[in-house]
Amino acid sequence: MTQSNNELDREKYDFPEGQLRLVNWREVDLLDLGKIPGLHGKIDTQLIIGDETAGAEGIVMGRAVFHPGAKHDPHSHAHSEEFVYCLSGKGIVGGGQREYVFTPGDVQFIPKGEAHWLYNPYEEPVEFLWVYSGVSSVADSGYFTPESFDAQFDIIKNSKLHTKG
Repeated sequence: MTQSNNELDREKYDFPEGQLRLVNWREVDLLDLGKIPGLHGKIDTQLIIGDETAGAEGIVMGRAVFHPGAKHDPHSHAHSEEFVYCLSGKGIVGGGQREYVFTPGDVQFIPKGEAHWLYNPYEEPVEFLWVYSGVSSVADSGYFTPESFDAQFDIIKNSKLHTKG
C-alpha cells in the first residue's frame, strides 16, 4: 500500500473503542487493487470508513480517482446498495442499457445486484466517493464481475447469508 502524500497540519486523531471517529482521506493509505477483476488503468482508491478503519458495522465509504483511460468493467454487489458521488472531473457511468456523463454533484445510485460501471475517457482525472450500505467491509459487499460470477456464486451459496428456500 502507498500512503497518501497529502499531509494535514495536525496529528492523527485516536479515539477509544466504541466512540466517534474522525478520519481524513489524506491520512488513509491507497488500497492495493492488484488482482481485483474488472479494473483497468491507473486507479487510486482509499477505504475511508469500514470495519477495519473505523469499526463501522453497516456502511463502507471510500474515495477513488480514475485517471484518464481508467475503467471499471460491469460488476455488481450481491449484498449491498451503493452510491457514487462525483467530486471533480468527469467520467462516464452506466447501468442497465444506459450511460451518463458523470460530473461534480452527480450521484449514481445502484440497487443491490444491479450491474454498473464507470470509466474515464477524458483528459483529466475523475474523483468520487463511493458508499456501500448494509455491510461493514468491501469483501462483504458481494462484488462480482461476469468473469468471476461462478466463483462468487459458490461463495454466496456456501456462506451463512444463503438460506434454503
